[in-house]
Amino acid sequence: MDAGYLQQLMIYNKVLQQRNSLLKTFAEQGKTDWQLLEVLDEQLIAPGDFIFAKRKIFTEALIPLVQQFYSRIADNDEVITLQYDSRLHDSSFMIC
Repeated sequence: MDAGYLQQLMIYNKVLQQRNSLLKTFAEQGKTDWQLLEVLDEQLIAPGDFIFAKRKIFTEALIPLVQQFYSRIADNDEVITLQYDSRLHDSSFMIC
């Protein structure tokens, strides 16, 4: 439904796959190129922030719908909550 979200998610997953492959190579070789790892980490920041923001907006829009549908299904006025849980609520992507 959101082409921009999909594109950023694909970029994030590609860089993450490259980073994980690099970490595996480091473990196998017993040496680490910290500069290369830092470059990949930096490439994760922009798409990661974008993905987080979109998911937060989506969740906020979804909450009233979930509450409405639950009320219909349960046939009562019980209040339910839905929350997008992420460490990014309290810190930036760079710190996590």
